Amino acid sequence: FSLFYFFSLQLASHFSLKMEKQAAFFCVDVECGATSKRHSDRTPISVALSNQKEEVLFYSIIKPKEPIFSYLTPLTGVSEKDMINALPFEDVVHEIRKILRGCDTLPLLVGNGIQNDITWLELVKGEDFSDCVDLAEMFKAWNPKYGQFNKYSLAHLCKQLLGATIADTHCPKEDAVLSI
Repeated sequence: FSLFYFFSLQLASHFSLKMEKQAAFFCVDVECGATSKRHSDRTPISVALSNQKEEVLFYSIIKPKEPIFSYLTPLTGVSEKDMINALPFEDVVHEIRKILRGCDTLPLLVGNGIQNDITWLELVKGEDFSDCVDLAEMFKAWNPKYGQFNKYSLAHLCKQLLGATIADTHCPKEDAVLSI
């Protein structure tokens, strides 16, 4: 079951998409490794791109641009041995752009925390995609105790909205399909 059909009309009206041609919806999901002990120092090490039909169109292990301090294997599922078949970052981005730009109209990107994936892959709004929908933003909830919004993980959203259980290890292919 896909939420695509449920939300497509709402998204189209929200973003004022011209529906003369079928708008394409994609999810791109990036997993990152650590480049130092600091929690914010990350670099892409794997990526998947899925379409609105829940088909994985592209998947790759990415050769890191920076030295890796930790692959965060329990979270990412990627280890140093996976780097044997890794593609250079530039090649990965080129392939993803080729798919995105090959649509009749620039696609809408959907994902949980999608802006991070867009930034890591250096994608450009208006050139590579028309707009994006962040599931974390869409389903955030006000927490009166702390006076702030709570944003939920993809695993939580899948369990609550779809009744689907997601693996503890982040797999970009699974995450991309479940985001759609």
